[in-house]
Amino acid sequence: MRFVDAPAALVVAERYKFVVRPYQCDRCGAFHLTGRRKGKRIPRPARKDPPAMPVAKAAPFRQRTSETMEP
Repeated sequence: MRFVDAPAALVVAERYKFVVRPYQCDRCGAFHLTGRRKGKRIPRPARKDPPAMPVAKAAPFRQRTSETMEP
């Protein structure tokens, strides 16, 4: 079966008793359904709130002067 886009393929995929997923064919460009999972990444669901990234604090910048330089 060929589908124009992924959402149309998902509608049909939900009717199956077993898990199938749509993929875009590299030959014809249409979407097909497959039950094969080997080597296929299943995308993770999107997070509502992205995790907070800790910000590293930089050391304060000190200008070098003739007094702080070693002889």
